[in-house]
Amino acid sequence: MKIKKIHMIILTCALLGATGCAIPTVVDLSEEQEEMIIEYSADLLKKYDPKMSNNILTEEQLAKEEQKEAEQKAKQERVDQLREDYLAKNKAAEDNKKQEKEKESSDNEKSDEQVQSGPMQIDNTGVAEFLSIADLKVEYMGYDTMRSYPGDAGDAAFSVDASAGKQLVVTYLDVTNSGSSDVYLDMFSDDATYSLQCGNDTVPKCNTLLLNDFTIYKDTVGSGKTIETVIIFEVDEGASIDGAKLLINDDVKVGQIML
Repeated sequence: MKIKKIHMIILTCALLGATGCAIPTVVDLSEEQEEMIIEYSADLLKKYDPKMSNNILTEEQLAKEEQKEAEQKAKQERVDQLREDYLAKNKAAEDNKKQEKEKESSDNEKSDEQVQSGPMQIDNTGVAEFLSIADLKVEYMGYDTMRSYPGDAGDAAFSVDASAGKQLVVTYLDVTNSGSSDVYLDMFSDDATYSLQCGNDTVPKCNTLLLNDFTIYKDTVGSGKTIETVIIFEVDEGASIDGAKLLINDDVKVGQIML
């Protein structure tokens, strides 16, 4: 009852304030009279203050507003996530670019050091040590010039022919297993590169399918066995091979064998 009286007094004051009337003396009312005055006061407030009725939301309107707020919140969360992903992607790209620059700088320094120091001389029997091939000996045996390898291709599965105006320089390397156990040699997976420096020209090795191509050799070398392998290059026909060098680059150092 006390709460209703307070509510009635507030509404009555608001009503009288809106109408400009003087404040009358408060009298005791029955419960039914209080409820009638409250309803009447509320109707007057709605009548003289349209904003009040407009601000009262139905359950359906309230549900729509809550759904709208939820959608806006979800949209903002997606925007925030996209921004974070974008920043992370940019950072990763910058880090990769920085690493590439550092690697390029390191490679340039390495290349400069090689140019300044020059290729290291490899002894004819030091190929295995240079390439870190364990339990085997790799010995450079010499070279031949020819138009086609092998010259007698009767039983060869593959052969290599020189292009017009060119000749082949075939270098021979013997791979020997002096141990008591078989050794598996996998040069196919090795990253070393091979080239021939002939006069002012430096040419890469020929890519072949020869089973005895040293640069792609992948087979077992039996105990006590020696395998004859080759590395083939193509140079201008008639070019002098005097002073030519077989260059081996394992991406860390460069070595050379005098032909």
